[in-house]
Amino acid sequence: MDKNIVGLEKVLKVASEAAGNEYKLIKGKKIMFESTLENGESIILCTPLSKYHETIDAGWVVITLVQYELMESYDNAIIIFRLEGQKLLMVNWVDIKPLLIESCMQYTENSKEHWKLNIHDDHIKVSGNDETLNVKAFIYTD
Repeated sequence: MDKNIVGLEKVLKVASEAAGNEYKLIKGKKIMFESTLENGESIILCTPLSKYHETIDAGWVVITLVQYELMESYDNAIIIFRLEGQKLLMVNWVDIKPLLIESCMQYTENSKEHWKLNIHDDHIKVSGNDETLNVKAFIYTD
């Protein structure tokens, strides 16, 4: 693992403590985990990572239609973006979902139907959508 990106195990530890229950990998997925909150509601966690891309002055990640549909099937959903520079950026699914509109969906053979998200320290922008979501990245420290 790149020492400049927060490891998955650290993110899972913090998220599990916050949920009050351990997150477990969803079968067949690499960055999708599920748990149960103390009130019994289901929660899913998506943990994509991105290095900094100078050409767009941001990180970028892909959210696939499969991931979208999976997040929709839980009571609660959170995305924790792991960014270069030991940065984390946490977003509630209900806040980012309105940016993921059908007209902005892209297709590649590798990712199939997906949205490309540009992740900045203070906002997220979906390619093809003029709207942005204001956020705040933070530097992870043990």
